[in-house]
Amino acid sequence: MKKHTNFRKLPLFYDDVNYPRGFSKHGDYTISEADTLHVYGRILSELSSGKTLPETADEKHFTAVCSGEAKAKTYIENLWVKYLNNSSAKYSQKSLYS
Repeated sequence: MKKHTNFRKLPLFYDDVNYPRGFSKHGDYTISEADTLHVYGRILSELSSGKTLPETADEKHFTAVCSGEAKAKTYIENLWVKYLNNSSAKYSQKSLYS
């Protein structure tokens, strides 16, 4: 199954702010999703922020999804939407003393 072969690979992606123990250890993602974020997350982040311009048709559609001009239709687009929703959510951690 073709999931994301038309995206460039950049150095591995880490989100130490929202996932300091890594994507796979947090529980929000399957192993496959965590691996995909790890490998393709940097290019997805750069494309969605406008730091890098899209080169392929898949990357162009991805940037359209990020800007709200198109709906997510591929595995990687849906995964990035899931990542954005999870990372922007405010997790309130309560302890016995708060």
